[in-house]
Amino acid sequence: MGIPEPAGDYEAQRAPHRRLRGLLQALNDQGLELDTLSMGMSADLEAAVAEGATIVRVGSAIFGARPAAPAELPKPVKRRRGGPLTAEAIEAAIASGRE
Repeated sequence: MGIPEPAGDYEAQRAPHRRLRGLLQALNDQGLELDTLSMGMSADLEAAVAEGATIVRVGSAIFGARPAAPAELPKPVKRRRGGPLTAEAIEAAIASGRE
């Protein structure tokens, strides 16, 4: 699932979704048969669908905004290897032919 940073206008919302669609296409071009593109949430669902999303999360559009987070949140769990899985990391793996 791709969840981009919030963007102000429609075209700015489409850009990260377009990039994710390109990553999916690159993986399919390498022989994978992926048919699901889960990206977008209530605030940017139109842009996500325009760029090919097959699944969007619309919880806040249905249930309203979430309550404010508590003042102190638990520390995130660190991945065993490397940092967060970013679009750049996926693109690098595709370019090098790694899985």
